[in-house]
Amino acid sequence: MTLRLEPGDVEVVVAGERLLLCPELAVYRATERTLYVADTHFGKSATFRSEGLPVPHGTTADAVARLDALRARLDVQRLIILGDFLHAAQGRTPGTLDALRDWRSRWADVEMTLVRGNHDRHAGD
Repeated sequence: MTLRLEPGDVEVVVAGERLLLCPELAVYRATERTLYVADTHFGKSATFRSEGLPVPHGTTADAVARLDALRARLDVQRLIILGDFLHAAQGRTPGTLDALRDWRSRWADVEMTLVRGNHDRHAGD
């Protein structure tokens, strides 16, 4: 597959491996068809709202939309999430979990690996 560069993409070579740094906060390794993202913090707004902080809705939807946009333009067969998939246990609201279920069903053919981060330890499985 020919890599389609978009405005803001930066190609770098690290240890002989060509990587695409994407402005959607991801790194793509074309030879492995692997997308790397870190700190998605799904449910972050819901967590803050559960503590009484008036923050806007939509952080989970925005993060999912960024991932969907990346998949639409890259040949992604594997997704590696480098920590902090969920922000906190309080963010595991029905709305957040439904959005993640819908997203995962759209990505059903993509192998996913989570490298647990400090937030994941506290958010629960």
